[in-house]
Amino acid sequence: MLKPSSHDFVELCESQVTLLTQVIGASWSAIYLTDNQLAPGQPALRPLVSYPHHAPPIWEPLASTPLPETAPMATSQPDMSWCKTSPAQEQHRKSAVSEQITATPPPLESNANTKLAPQLMPWEEGTLWGRRQVMLPLLHNDIVFGLLVSRRTDRPWHDVELTQVRTIAHTLGIACFMDQQSQQMHQELHQFHQQNTTQQERLELILHQLRSPLTALRTLGKLLLKRFSPSDRNYSVAESLVRQSDRLQLLIQQLETVLAQPPAPTYALTGQQSLPLLPSPDAGEPSSSAPLSLLPSATLNPSEIDLTELLRPILVTTAEMAAQKDIQFTQLCYPDLLPIQGDAIALREVLSNLLDNALKYTPNGGSIAVEVGLESGNELGIKIQDTGVGIPPEDQAHIFERHYRGVQAQGDLPGTGLGLAIVQDLIIQMRGRIEVLSPNSDQSQGTTFTVWLPLA
Repeated sequence: MLKPSSHDFVELCESQVTLLTQVIGASWSAIYLTDNQLAPGQPALRPLVSYPHHAPPIWEPLASTPLPETAPMATSQPDMSWCKTSPAQEQHRKSAVSEQITATPPPLESNANTKLAPQLMPWEEGTLWGRRQVMLPLLHNDIVFGLLVSRRTDRPWHDVELTQVRTIAHTLGIACFMDQQSQQMHQELHQFHQQNTTQQERLELILHQLRSPLTALRTLGKLLLKRFSPSDRNYSVAESLVRQSDRLQLLIQQLETVLAQPPAPTYALTGQQSLPLLPSPDAGEPSSSAPLSLLPSATLNPSEIDLTELLRPILVTTAEMAAQKDIQFTQLCYPDLLPIQGDAIALREVLSNLLDNALKYTPNGGSIAVEVGLESGNELGIKIQDTGVGIPPEDQAHIFERHYRGVQAQGDLPGTGLGLAIVQDLIIQMRGRIEVLSPNSDQSQGTTFTVWLPLA
């Protein structure tokens, strides 16, 4: 069933039937569209526009008369054989045109429910009824959207005029198709916005509910810091609790910032029957090129960073987590390190992701080693090595792609495939680089990541 016609399409149809009457010389013209509601189970026609408006329809039964079963209209997969003209029919039509028949059409019964006789329904495009009335389908992409009916009483139609009428019918068929596509697009876009609003409201509710337990955890960590002396072995645990709470709070702030931004997508018609929503050329590159940073600010703030001071709390937390898994954790930090240039929050995110992966994929009884202070030209390096399952060679070229997990997707360990994509994105923004080696050079398994950042 066709969707309701837009105001623009109705105006176009009105201009065309006016053109037929005032310029081409029709006595009366009308446009009918298919409508399944007029006759349940069988497509029928409903009037859309006519000109002159005050003139009584010459073909009154058309508005409510079901179409013959041999002429399906605007079904999902229409049988278009009825509107194809055979060579014999085309020759007959040309003969009829050359004879310039001037007889008036046979009278129609006034009963609006009377079916049209097959001989009075010349559906083939270009066929004339009694040489005075023209009926052409509004056809595009093998779908009939309706009919253009035009009649004159004072003279027969000439070939040039018939060509003009066919052109109008062809144009209206395309316009009706585009109008239906536009209606579909707006309907899908409206549904998309409704779903997006619902999801956003749910996410805002979840974020609001996260704040209370997060605040409680952070307060508990601060209370523990006051109770423990710096020499107590539990002091570092409480300190880590506060630090991770602060990190989670920053991530929540970033999500709230994203949710507060009003969405402004633009979409383009594809000209296809199924209309996917596509970003317009002005909308930029696909989302795969957008920054992945989950930081409070979309722009990094580069500054001088003391690696020793930045890494100390991160390594303490990693050591505690490694001990719980019976993983041997070693760290080597060269003295008198030169400061590097980067964003402190972004670098914490990078190192936390890499160490989390090392803990995640290293089995119990394995080992993790961190070496800080490697030098290469004007860069300083941080190496993280584990004895985990390693990365197959076929996966190493894709591990920094979004949502790519390779063979790990078949395993039992959960994940989203975003961690390394975030790592690479942040490192590039800090004008650094990352190297991966798997298996380790002196082992048959394990993985080594080395992060290089410019010196300040």
